[in-house]
Amino acid sequence: MYLEKSLELCKNIFGEDKNKSFFLYDQDYFIDSSGYFKADMTMSLDVIYHLVEDSVFDKYMRDLFSSANKYVMVYASNKADQKEYQSQHVKHRKFTDWVEKNQPKWKLEKMIKNKYPLKTNEFDESFADFYIYKKIK
Repeated sequence: MYLEKSLELCKNIFGEDKNKSFFLYDQDYFIDSSGYFKADMTMSLDVIYHLVEDSVFDKYMRDLFSSANKYVMVYASNKADQKEYQSQHVKHRKFTDWVEKNQPKWKLEKMIKNKYPLKTNEFDESFADFYIYKKIK
C-alpha cells in the first residue's frame, strides 16, 4: 500500500518528465534477462533492514546490483546486532560483508555518515548512513 502511494505521488509530481520512469518492484516477478531495467545508478533507501528473511534480502541485493551499470547507493544500517526492543519488521545486517562476498565487481567508493545519527529521537534521527559503490571495470 505504501509503495503504491509513493509511486502515485511520483507520477503526480514527475508524470510529464520524459527523463524519469517509475516501476513497482516485486522480487517474485523480477526477471530482467533482457536488461531493460538497467540504470547508471540504483538506490536502496531505508529498505535493507526491513528485509527480515535471508532469502528475500539476498534476492533484493542481487537485483539491486545487477540493475546498476556504474553506481549503487544504499542508505541503511550496517551492523548485525539486534536490539531486544526493536520492531519485528527490522533486522539489521552488515550488508557491506554481503557485497564484498557476493559482488566482487563492486567497490565501496564512499561512506557518508548520517548528519543526524540516532541518539534519542527516532523520528528526527536515524541509524542509517549512505554507502556508495562503484563498479570496477
